[in-house]
Amino acid sequence: MRLFGLAALGLAALTFGIAGAAGAFHRGSNVVTGVPPSPAPAELAAIRQVVLQAASAMGDPSPTDAVLVPTTRRLAELVDVDTAEPDTPVYFVLVHGRFTDPRAPVPKSTILTLTIDPGTNQSLDTGLVGAMPDVNAIGTPEPLSLGP
Repeated sequence: MRLFGLAALGLAALTFGIAGAAGAFHRGSNVVTGVPPSPAPAELAAIRQVVLQAASAMGDPSPTDAVLVPTTRRLAELVDVDTAEPDTPVYFVLVHGRFTDPRAPVPKSTILTLTIDPGTNQSLDTGLVGAMPDVNAIGTPEPLSLGP
């Protein structure tokens, strides 16, 4: 009987080992990856509102020269921090203005960044950067109108 118990335990360990190696228990294994499509007009309107709210909260209610880049979160976050973020789809938005955030590594800047979830059009992260990054290295930039 002891032999059957050890065999069953070995079989269970082998089964879980194979499943683990195949990624069956990988957290987020069903996460969508890759670059999202360009946002539709309704999405652009929602993103515009998120951008204007974030800019106002950081001291500039009238930002200018907005650009939106469909990309992945990993590439977007590399602009201002070293990251281990997954390659989930995001819209990365950069706008110019006069921004202040005393909690940010760069407390005053003329460039505000936002990482937007394309599924909800909500901000996942905001930040201030000291210089305009090479947006072409992140993805294909598109102008984002901030007017009505």
